[in-house]
Amino acid sequence: MNNPKQIPVTTGIILLNATISEGPENMLVITGHIDPATLENPTTDSYQREFLSPNTGNRSIMKALKNGDRLPQVELAVRHEDYDVLETNSLKGGCKILLPGPVYIVDGLQRISTAVLYMKKVLTSDDTYVPPLLGAVIFLNSNQSWERLRFNDTNVSRQKVSPNLLLNNWADEGDDNNPIQKIRALSSLKKQSPIYRRVCWNQRMSKGHILTALTVAKTALALHAHCVPNFGTVKRVEQISEALITLGDEISPSQIALNTSVFFSIIDKVFGVADVAYGQLNTHLRPGFLITLAKLFSDHVDFWCDQKKRDKFCEVDKVSKSLKKIGINDPGFHNLVTANSKGVSMVYSMILHSIQGSGSRSINLTRRTSVSVKNIVEILSEEENS
Repeated sequence: MNNPKQIPVTTGIILLNATISEGPENMLVITGHIDPATLENPTTDSYQREFLSPNTGNRSIMKALKNGDRLPQVELAVRHEDYDVLETNSLKGGCKILLPGPVYIVDGLQRISTAVLYMKKVLTSDDTYVPPLLGAVIFLNSNQSWERLRFNDTNVSRQKVSPNLLLNNWADEGDDNNPIQKIRALSSLKKQSPIYRRVCWNQRMSKGHILTALTVAKTALALHAHCVPNFGTVKRVEQISEALITLGDEISPSQIALNTSVFFSIIDKVFGVADVAYGQLNTHLRPGFLITLAKLFSDHVDFWCDQKKRDKFCEVDKVSKSLKKIGINDPGFHNLVTANSKGVSMVYSMILHSIQGSGSRSINLTRRTSVSVKNIVEILSEEENS
């Protein structure tokens, strides 16, 4: 343990009534209350979502602080084992502990940030108020990978964090052959991609975003549904992530991303993607349309250059012109696309009819065996909390 004089309180925290115990994976765990004077010091890493101001999402926290209600404890982590016991309290059984920083917020960003904001506001208007004491559990000798897993595990069960941010965190796991990472690169690194900088991988949509990471991930999975044995059971965001990782064992992650890029190039060529303005509710960018079209491409061998390997998606001649015949701007078609499961079968049939055509200009498509439109219903049912 270090000498207290050597520990910078400006980056660390002081814990009151603290106790020390052994936690998971032989980690030390300190439990106590954060000294309000050091409440502003904890920081965040890339796996965290952004702070929501009380005007947008944390009114309940601010109200609880004003009423003096106790908030659920937060979870913090440090990537070392250093701490100093400043005082012991034999009557209460706890200690005053100084913990050097940086201290990372794993769970409780909204509570901590709102409490800091509350203290700053109240200090200017009421000198008699009692600063909030937030309970905290601090994991020592942590690392970014463990914190990210802890963050995801905590928030998957709560379903409060956007699935887009969870997918972003899963993209950071593993090596460079992570399929989710390759798909994310289409919107973050590949300037030639039609969806470059148009996809939200964070808690909330920002200006310029017209698609969510969840929609893109679902679309990529539906496009390769013929290589996903359990596609019909995939529903929740963690299942989508696992299915994409498993798909990477069947098809190279780079090819999965390339196929997804070709798909969105078709969408851009036929309906437009690059010119779509933020906030526009275009039918061709709705999950119901994208996923249904992707599944239709998967269901027919004609759209795959190597029908034996089934891994290289390619654009069939005349398909782009055929897709333009779809009444994409028709209110009735839009209603079917946004009706989720109820309109899926009709949307699928209408797209198929437009592609196949009739008469001398008809296109004969070869459908795979054992395909079902009902599979689309399950993957569409996961709510997009973006």
